[in-house]
Amino acid sequence: MTPLRQLRESDIEAVLALYQRAFADERPIDAAEIQSWLRNPEINRENLRVLDENGQVAGYGDIWIGETDVELEAAAPDHWGVFLEWAEETARIHAASRVRVPEYARESGLAAAAAARGYRLWRSAFTMRIDFEEALPAPGALPSGISLDTFRDEDAEQLRLALN
Repeated sequence: MTPLRQLRESDIEAVLALYQRAFADERPIDAAEIQSWLRNPEINRENLRVLDENGQVAGYGDIWIGETDVELEAAAPDHWGVFLEWAEETARIHAASRVRVPEYARESGLAAAAAARGYRLWRSAFTMRIDFEEALPAPGALPSGISLDTFRDEDAEQLRLALN
């Protein structure tokens, strides 16, 4: 297996470029999101990895180990197999029954690399989007008991818990 190393903050720009190359706008991501992974105490940093080829970040992947599944997210054009192999080995170690992999853009090459290893489509998800030509529509009424407020620094932990 090709060695992978742990993600570092200095890798963020390279990882952003990999996501853009692999998925274009189908997987929106920014530096703040990646930085949040490195700072989130619920994420095991050992499970955030990059493929380093001669000092260049050539691929990124992270895994989440569940009770029965290992979930892999990767942005690794031309190197999908390395990350699929890592996830499969992790699944064997943890006696997980399957590896799950999201595919954001059919042209990325991930689907073909996964199919070549015996993966099959399990389920699909779609993003619905609308581009507003002019002004945004008027907001609807909030349900009873729900209110909106401006984010404050002291809200950070509650927001992190809610998102996780």
